[in-house]
Amino acid sequence: MAPWRYFVGPDWRWNLFDLAIVVFSLPFVERSLLLESGSVKILRLVRLARLAKIVSKVPKVKTIIMGMFGGLRSISYILLLLLLVFYIFGVAGMVLFQRNDPFHFGTIPRALLTLFRAATLEDWSDIAYISVLGCDAYPAGIYEVGDDDALSAEGVPSMFRCAHPSASPAAATLFWVVFIMMCAFVMLSLFIGVVTVAMSDAIAEMRKIQEQAAERRRQAKKARLARTTTYVEYSDELKGANMFSFSKRMKMHTMVKEATEMVTKQKFATESELALEACFVRIFLRVSRCCALIAEAEWFAAWIILLIVVAGVISGVENTIFPAEGSPTADFLERLDLFVNVMFTIEVVLKIMAEGKEPWNYFSSNGNKFDFLVTVLAWPIFGDKDSSSLKVLRLFRLFRVLRLLSRFPSLAMIVNALITGLESIGFISFIMTLVFYLFAVLGVTLFQRNDPWHFGKLDRAMLSLFRIATFDDWTDIMYINILGCKNWGYSGDDSLPTSDMCDHSSRGGVAAAAFFIGFTILSAMVLLTLFVGVVSTSMNAAGEKARKRLKLEEAIDKYANFEKIPKGAVSRWRRVFTMLDLDESGTLDLDEIKVGFVELGVLERQYNLARLLSEMEQRGQIERSDELDTYQFVRFMVEFSRRSAQLAPNSDRAEKHYDGIRRQLQKS
Repeated sequence: MAPWRYFVGPDWRWNLFDLAIVVFSLPFVERSLLLESGSVKILRLVRLARLAKIVSKVPKVKTIIMGMFGGLRSISYILLLLLLVFYIFGVAGMVLFQRNDPFHFGTIPRALLTLFRAATLEDWSDIAYISVLGCDAYPAGIYEVGDDDALSAEGVPSMFRCAHPSASPAAATLFWVVFIMMCAFVMLSLFIGVVTVAMSDAIAEMRKIQEQAAERRRQAKKARLARTTTYVEYSDELKGANMFSFSKRMKMHTMVKEATEMVTKQKFATESELALEACFVRIFLRVSRCCALIAEAEWFAAWIILLIVVAGVISGVENTIFPAEGSPTADFLERLDLFVNVMFTIEVVLKIMAEGKEPWNYFSSNGNKFDFLVTVLAWPIFGDKDSSSLKVLRLFRLFRVLRLLSRFPSLAMIVNALITGLESIGFISFIMTLVFYLFAVLGVTLFQRNDPWHFGKLDRAMLSLFRIATFDDWTDIMYINILGCKNWGYSGDDSLPTSDMCDHSSRGGVAAAAFFIGFTILSAMVLLTLFVGVVSTSMNAAGEKARKRLKLEEAIDKYANFEKIPKGAVSRWRRVFTMLDLDESGTLDLDEIKVGFVELGVLERQYNLARLLSEMEQRGQIERSDELDTYQFVRFMVEFSRRSAQLAPNSDRAEKHYDGIRRQLQKS
């Protein structure tokens, strides 16, 4: 209803620019103003700069971009230093190798381009051998050997003539070894350092934003917990807050009770254990507890690891020797694989049974989902052995080896670090795709006629740019567009691209060199280095987290040995801590402990938990009474267990208390 806002709104500059592009693109306007089609294409390309507005819409992408630009100042200094070093080596190369190797060292610009190529380690040895052995002994597919006048008469360009061959084994070897060591191994490594530091700052800023969002969620959850604690303190009935599933409440209740019995040497509620209404339910829950004991036992975990290794060996043997059907080897492998599948299925069944009355909680873990999927798909239910589905079956069986990732803490830490960095890696991939798209459009505009093989279509241009970003023979593409397809790359033999594709050869010269050097620096030396920065930062964060966890574990073990606390009790309290940590902050506050304990029934409503924590803080048993880490929680549970034993040692009150707890758990 207000079309004039197109000209006066907040984006009026971009709108006017778009309007100008559309007008200039009209055929009659282009003819009347005698505009070249390439000029309009360049204007259309500039219009793509509007894609940068996406950055401001996604805060995390903006953070990464700002981090990258934060390192550009240091990168500019590195480029200046590289230019000085390149210039010194370029002049030295011209003095030493110009007559023998005019293609690479004929002029200063050509020498600098050659050194940039060598710094990326792209076929640098070919250039070195020309100088070491001489252009006549090693023409490298570039030079025509012969007299200068004769080659000139044949129409061979001067840069391709080997008219003055001379070998310089000592000087060339020293030159190239020093240059590669200084530029490729040292100077270019500075890019990784600068970008890594910039990305560390960007990731820190992003993590700060995430922590602020997590803090807001924690505050909201604390407000809900505060309402819950008020309810359980003043309610006449212990109804619970339903913050936990049935199986989790039963597990935590059992672990707290068993740990308390281990510490206090007292038994609670032994006569009326699990007094449920139906006998078959009682039997089922007892079976469930046995399944949990087996599934969580260390010997069972070691057995599963061994089976995973065996499964990997089976997959390797099946896909290496391809035993004939019916042979003893094939029968043995088939039976062994069947045994492994049966054991993996038993493991899944045990873990599902261990969830008690809520078996669906097994699928709340991503690791369990993966194990279940791999176990099911490993069974030969897709078809007979003669069908192509056998290859699919072998592929799914091979995935069983990946289950080792969750069995070893060190491997799990690396995987968690990668998963932590996946979000940032996704944003970096988006930024790279955007940059590749912009350069692909520009490349098609500039080089489509001269180099249709690499820049004939947009998808082919994207693939060519990805090849350049990985330094895979990227100079071949560059020389085609600098020298023209008639002089480089489009051969007359059967190899692709062929000479009949070169219909409009043209030299790109300095513009083509600037395009490829600029793209190489931006993509390979900056954007791809962002991945190193993200992974390094994630690994540092994961390592720091692992070190903190190890420090806590050492403190817990030292305390348990000093107080002679059974390892079983400590293990149970650790698991209870993880279950009570609703906001996954690594610490428990008063509300989380009280809601969990009241709901589980191990804490009476009138119990003054805050006073107990305050007393422990005053005695130096814990550092803070409002936030408990794992070590402080274990110390708190030791004190809590001993006080519980003093309040009701083997009394009817304790017996009735635990019976009431279980009845409430059954009703909820």
